[in-house]
Amino acid sequence: SLTHIGNGALYGCRALIAVTVPKNVQHIGHQIFAGCRELATVTVAEENAVYDSRENCNAIIEKGSNKLVAGTKASSIPNGVTTIGKYAFSSTSISNVLIPSTVTTIEDSAFYQCSIESITIPGSVKNLGRNLFTYCSLLTTVTIEDGVKYIPDGMCWGCEKLTTVMIADSVTYIEENAFMNCEALESITIPGSVIMIDDEVFRGCTVLTTVTLSASVESIGGSAFKGCTSLESIVIPDSVRHMLTPFENCESLTAIYCKATEKPFGWKDNWN
Repeated sequence: SLTHIGNGALYGCRALIAVTVPKNVQHIGHQIFAGCRELATVTVAEENAVYDSRENCNAIIEKGSNKLVAGTKASSIPNGVTTIGKYAFSSTSISNVLIPSTVTTIEDSAFYQCSIESITIPGSVKNLGRNLFTYCSLLTTVTIEDGVKYIPDGMCWGCEKLTTVMIADSVTYIEENAFMNCEALESITIPGSVIMIDDEVFRGCTVLTTVTLSASVESIGGSAFKGCTSLESIVIPDSVRHMLTPFENCESLTAIYCKATEKPFGWKDNWN
């Protein structure tokens, strides 16, 4: 009888609408439902000792770790789940999901290229993987609640309809590529808790016109705003000590006002 379901086992089964996991399955790999756009109903046999689909959640949860390992377009995340696993909702048609306050970890690419439209990351989440919402082409709103400490590498890379990002005053750093190529993002406010904006964070945000940097920012990475062709002016607070050519190919940028009394490390030209 079936005991092992490998990575991508049902990948791209576009007509699939329901799955039942039998009682003897002891291992389920990553991305087993990726590309199963019509899949809505998932159940796990009650006799299964390793996995369940508690509370009719239409997802597969590993009992011992309370990790949600695979979801569908109709999934909910029950209270008690602590981890959303790697690629759990990758390439599914899920459009909305509530992450409960019991979740502390969201692993790499958990929502990669899915149909999510808005998302709130609760303050309970302490561990965030890479590329969480990369290429989620319908995502418009991201809310990061108080308690979250950082925005991970590539979090919203290529989210072409993203217009609203709300960042709590607990975030201290924004990792590289976090909002790269978010081509609908017009404005961003960096809260007073952030001390570092890493490389290429807003690269290719071509309609970004308003950037408000807090007086706590100390470092702005290389190409952080590269290719932000609509950005006309920016104020650099006097807290900034490192700037590594963040404004390459910003064709409309005519005014950079830096409040620092000393030239920041990495500032190459036109210091006055």
